[in-house]
Amino acid sequence: MYSNCLGNTEEIVKLLNDIEAGDSLATSSFPELAGMLTISAEQHSVLRIEHSNDVANPVWEHLKRVICCKLNGLEKHDISTFQSDDALDAEHFNRLAGYYDHISQIDGMAEILRASLLFSDISKGMGMRDKWNIPGIDYTVHNSASAIIIDKTHILDRLNGIDDLAKSIIIGFISLHGFIGQYVRGEITYHCFKPLRDLIVSLVNSKDRIDDIKSWIYVYLLMNVIDAAGVREGLMTNDCFEQFEKCADLIVDMCLNGNPTHTDMIDSKSDRIERLVSRLSLLRAGRQKLGESSDVIRDVIASFDDAFLDWFDANLSVCQLWYCEVATGALSVLSMIKLLSIGFYEWMNSSEYASEKLFFLDLSPIAYLLAPRIRTTSIEAAKSRANYRRRLLETILDEESLELIMSGKSRLFNSDYMLAVSGMKGAYHSISLDLKESEEAEALITLLSIYERKSSV
Repeated sequence: MYSNCLGNTEEIVKLLNDIEAGDSLATSSFPELAGMLTISAEQHSVLRIEHSNDVANPVWEHLKRVICCKLNGLEKHDISTFQSDDALDAEHFNRLAGYYDHISQIDGMAEILRASLLFSDISKGMGMRDKWNIPGIDYTVHNSASAIIIDKTHILDRLNGIDDLAKSIIIGFISLHGFIGQYVRGEITYHCFKPLRDLIVSLVNSKDRIDDIKSWIYVYLLMNVIDAAGVREGLMTNDCFEQFEKCADLIVDMCLNGNPTHTDMIDSKSDRIERLVSRLSLLRAGRQKLGESSDVIRDVIASFDDAFLDWFDANLSVCQLWYCEVATGALSVLSMIKLLSIGFYEWMNSSEYASEKLFFLDLSPIAYLLAPRIRTTSIEAAKSRANYRRRLLETILDEESLELIMSGKSRLFNSDYMLAVSGMKGAYHSISLDLKESEEAEALITLLSIYERKSSV
């Protein structure tokens, strides 16, 4: 009954509605999707950082919004179905719909887009993890985890019209989805698009087939725009969409030229400063929307001596970041740079440093620590306690100099304050930074937040 659903988005909408209603045929046909109806309390706290705050299950609500609103509205050219606000104006919406019209005229591309969107987040659901029992899978990297699950469970075999080539494309796109948004936010560099470049070039068999290259990149662009738009209403604005388009142009450039043509060697100090200002500004987009100027970042970076500037620039250029803005956006520019530098030093002294060109700096533990925890307290108390944690981190970083951090002589290394753990993020080696918590410190933070709230009454 549901095996033909990829031919029509309305059929996918029906499938999701039936699963939500507990229909036995729908849930038994795709138990992986039904598993997304279950998430843990910890997941809910984490997902609140980026998704809507007022929903019981952000994973399922995101999937429903992606399929029922974003994809459905785009296919119908119905902006009122696509969005409930005015984030995209008619001109930008029509341009987005034009990409869909283009790929829908090419056999199989619309089905690949629908399947990629439908299954891209199945790893986030908790309902099937015990049954999957896949050794070594890292659920914190949900795109690669979802791709592994799709491959191991053969879920695509249950759908008509998906041949082996289409399966490999869907799995490839899912493993790489979300990268455009991460690039636009400054979290990753163009290096992360190399697997996508290799996949697309292999599909067209020739760099001269520019139109074919662009068509596949349009599918990938649509997947990323729709997925991001589904996170919460109002996120995909005109400016955001234009930034996604620019990133798609960069991927075209990579497919045609190997690497982006704008990545020629930059030698002058002023060029390095502006490159750092550009990326750090993206990572502080939230602060800049509140009025922080890029000149604040430029003044801090311009004050560095040549040795630190070269060291920091070299490391940031190959660093892929995880939850950076959430972890550092509320810190001062200098404290943010110090925290990143701690991660850089730990990476340079890891066993993988000599052999690996790229690495991930995972700041998600700090991001979770600084996010309000509302499971056992009020939102006001949770925000107050999170603010104290941020202020504590700022104070700790303020006492350390960049020179001590770069040389490894800072007391933060192997201290009672901070923990660095070497691991993997998908295919990349990573350094994960965390703050050490204690019952005494948490109790003190609780008392301070209570005192502050009472004092303000």
